[in-house]
Amino acid sequence: MMLVPLDDQTTISAKFRKAPYFAIIKNDSITIINNEGKRLKSAKFLNYLQTLGIDSIIVANIGAKTAKNLLTQGYKLYMVCHPYLAHLRHVPLTPITLQTLFLGTLGHR
Repeated sequence: MMLVPLDDQTTISAKFRKAPYFAIIKNDSITIINNEGKRLKSAKFLNYLQTLGIDSIIVANIGAKTAKNLLTQGYKLYMVCHPYLAHLRHVPLTPITLQTLFLGTLGHR
């Protein structure tokens, strides 16, 4: 299952942890939920993500420290430049890896 942070029901958020909503994508089904973890600190936020049963996360922006924590926990991370959830299938996803973090190729630190 994939998780996508949202500003509203349709727009991918530039804020990962503080996004008001998450889209949970499983096969062809999309469920929108409130982000109950948006006020949690890193360790508790990671615990919250585990309760959602996801294995991949698609972001428009993410800090290097948060990305590193997620990658070391085994999540797959992807960056997308398109702002709309409905178009997600039709745009390329850029994998985020520990190597791209260490090379400084992510825009946010």
